[in-house]
Amino acid sequence: MLGRFSIGFKLLLLYSVIFYVPQFFFSMVFSDYYSIEYRGLDMRSLVPALIILFLIITLLVEKTLPKFKFRYAVGYKTVLIFRLTFLLFSLLFFVISVYFSINYGIDFRHNGPPILESGGQIVLLWFLKEISRFYLFFLLIKRINAIKISNLEIAALLFFGLGWMLSITASFEIPFIVILAFVLFAPSSMWIKEKNFKEKFQFNKLILITSILILPIVAIFFGYANKIGFDRAILLFSDADQIMEVLMHVIRRVSSSFASASNAISSYAWDIDFQIETTIKPLNKFLERLDILLGRGVIDYTEGLNTVSRVNYLNLYQDAYLPISGASPGLYASVLMIPFFPINILIFSIFVVFINKAFSRYFPNIRGSMRLSPLAYFSLFYFYYYLFDSPIDLLKFIDPYFLYFMLMVLFSRYFQSILFYKNADNMTIKNKK
Repeated sequence: MLGRFSIGFKLLLLYSVIFYVPQFFFSMVFSDYYSIEYRGLDMRSLVPALIILFLIITLLVEKTLPKFKFRYAVGYKTVLIFRLTFLLFSLLFFVISVYFSINYGIDFRHNGPPILESGGQIVLLWFLKEISRFYLFFLLIKRINAIKISNLEIAALLFFGLGWMLSITASFEIPFIVILAFVLFAPSSMWIKEKNFKEKFQFNKLILITSILILPIVAIFFGYANKIGFDRAILLFSDADQIMEVLMHVIRRVSSSFASASNAISSYAWDIDFQIETTIKPLNKFLERLDILLGRGVIDYTEGLNTVSRVNYLNLYQDAYLPISGASPGLYASVLMIPFFPINILIFSIFVVFINKAFSRYFPNIRGSMRLSPLAYFSLFYFYYYLFDSPIDLLKFIDPYFLYFMLMVLFSRYFQSILFYKNADNMTIKNKK
């Protein structure tokens, strides 16, 4: 049955299952613990209904919206220019990451100054980080489609990877390094499978399973390390009595999107004034940043205090005492943060379908008996779910988040055109049929 859905819709289902289904049951089992942390959990039983309604509408929209065909061909010079441009970006990213590592470190998000107050080089680093995120995704797509990666592209990816390791500031950035390693070294058989193909347990599967088991542990450890330091994190993880507390903290942290959705239903699903005010916030930020670029405005070093994530944090947590913290609302809470129900569901459904169709354009050759492997789906998921952390913030436009979104969409067209080549080195035209 799932085979009838687009790859984008399957990723949406995966997103809904990973970030909302376990959390729903956790909130029931650990009800008291959750209530101490979050507000608005009295409506948690309606979150599954919201998700199912959204999925049904999204599926209907995806099936009914027409396909917009827009194709253009690229030549060798165009491809070479793109490769050299990304290589230059990777070198610049690496150099600024070295500066960042020396002057700041992994605790930058918690103990460092606001990004704008850190200087132009750190602002540029955050934009380059989104370019590097997209570039890894782009080469992942080439591997899945069995398109050769050139030496220039490998060089750029390595510089992006080194820069990423030097500028990591959050646990959710750890998978980038793991996916990069798979892109460089995983064989083709780990990306694409035949539907009817049966294989024995192989060393490749062992590597994948080991990575899936170890990655969360590494990410959790790093999440603590960038808050309390490596030395204290090692002591914490060495104490058996503290492990259960760590586990409960992690369960609570990965439930913020679910709790945000429940709180949205409880607190402001029908609050039009709140919804309008929240929607206007990123638009105001766009106008402020535009004024700064045009030399007509002054940098607001406290802008992080007036964002959608900040609003969600203050409304979600029982004890919202941290002065500069935020909490990404996730897709389903974001739906209810704009006016008006049920128009907001339709608006976000169209937005998700727009993204899903862009993802589908990256896989024109995956049809018939071919299917993506679990490794391919979970790697793609890392790049997909990031678009739903705080979708309303895309209205800032002049923002790294928006840059990532636009690269994802625009390069889906570019990628279709390079599929006409057997590989990017010989530039041999494929038979379009």
